Amino acid sequence: MRQGHILAHLPHHRLKAIYPRQRDEIENAGLGNNWSAFRANLGKIKKDGYSLTVGEFNPGVYGVAAPILTDQKTALGSVGTAWDEKERRDVDVEHAVLAIKQAATTISERLMETRSH
Repeated sequence: MRQGHILAHLPHHRLKAIYPRQRDEIENAGLGNNWSAFRANLGKIKKDGYSLTVGEFNPGVYGVAAPILTDQKTALGSVGTAWDEKERRDVDVEHAVLAIKQAATTISERLMETRSH
C-alpha cells in the first residue's frame, strides 16, 4: 500500500525536501504530478484519516491503511489490511476502512498512555 497516510503527517518542510527527490515515485504512486496536486492529495488523506488503494500492486487487490500517531500527530507507522476482491467478495470496503481507522486510533491511544506513565 502506498505510504500517503504516513507522508500526510510529515511537516511541510520535510515534504518540500522529499518532493523534488522523489517526484517520479510520487507521480507513479498516484499522489500528484506537481507540488500542488501532491499537497492536495496528502491533505485529503490526512483529513480522511486513511488511504485506500485498488490494484496498486496486483489487479483486484484492495488495500486500506491508517497511521499510528503520536500525541504531536506525527506518524510512527501504520496499520492496514489487503484483500483480493475475487477471493473475498464479502468484504465491505466502508467497514474495512472503519475497522482499520479504529485499530489505528486504539493503538495510538495506548501508545500515548504507555508513554505518559
